Amino acid sequence: MHALLTRFGRPDLKIVVTVSPIPLQATYTGQDIVIANTYSKSTLRAVAQDWAAKHPNVQYFPSYEIVMNSDKRIAWARDFRHVTGRIAAVAVDTFVTTFTATP
Repeated sequence: MHALLTRFGRPDLKIVVTVSPIPLQATYTGQDIVIANTYSKSTLRAVAQDWAAKHPNVQYFPSYEIVMNSDKRIAWARDFRHVTGRIAAVAVDTFVTTFTATP
């Protein structure tokens, strides 16, 4: 994907990668859903970091960390499956501040 985007994209192309904090609802692995979710998020997070480290035009944005390290009462709706508008606004504001700042 990186090679295609670099080849056919703009010369100043910047790629942002992130991991969604939204938990899995089901799995076909036969594992407990909590174990499967933790494994999935851990794998995605590690791959995202490695991919960003290998390419100077790729940056990781910590949306997963913003949600997971916030007070659960602020971050999650009652169902603990959906993030609240309040935490989504924090993540979006952080994203905009991070990626619209002048170098």
